[in-house]
Amino acid sequence: MPSTPPSPAEAIKGNSKIYPLVVQILFDFAFEMVANHPDAIKFIDIEEGWTTLDDASSEHIEAFYRKGRKTKTSIRIITQDIGEIKSSKIASAIKNNAATFILLYNEKASSREEIEAFLGMNALDMEKYASLRRQNGPGGFREIFIKEMGKSHIWLLEPFLWEHAMVTSNPSERNKIAALTKKHGNIEDSIAEWVYHTKQKHYV
Repeated sequence: MPSTPPSPAEAIKGNSKIYPLVVQILFDFAFEMVANHPDAIKFIDIEEGWTTLDDASSEHIEAFYRKGRKTKTSIRIITQDIGEIKSSKIASAIKNNAATFILLYNEKASSREEIEAFLGMNALDMEKYASLRRQNGPGGFREIFIKEMGKSHIWLLEPFLWEHAMVTSNPSERNKIAALTKKHGNIEDSIAEWVYHTKQKHYV
């Protein structure tokens, strides 16, 4: 049985000559974009793709953080699993240079303990983190834990129904809004109708 060919990203990373060059070009492009807008507040988000970075990128990540502070640029690395950071060759660059960590609701005590050990959280931090609540659906909310240097706080996020309609990942809600969009021919009217009926159902 033939093996599955590697994806383009895997093929590039597996090439010891090409990969460092690609990394250099990507980071040079990002640095150039930052330099071209010195007065604007900028956010650089590195999501799932950051897990493909290795020790060839650690220097660039550290430089991002150092230069970012001087150019109104925030670097945000997003992950769903602390294990991804711990097993990464750039883990120290992330941990040592990031000033702020934002943690979402996590019902697994073992996962929270793993995060505690990695970030060096104290007992009070852990009490706050373990107390996070969430409620799904219209009228729902999320509590998030933010640790910044030696301080930590819990924040409540409660989106308006209009915002909920735009970002919901609930299949039934997304399908309903998609059907209304087909009916009206535009997303604005479909969300307006969805919000109206949702208010009638949940708030009256």
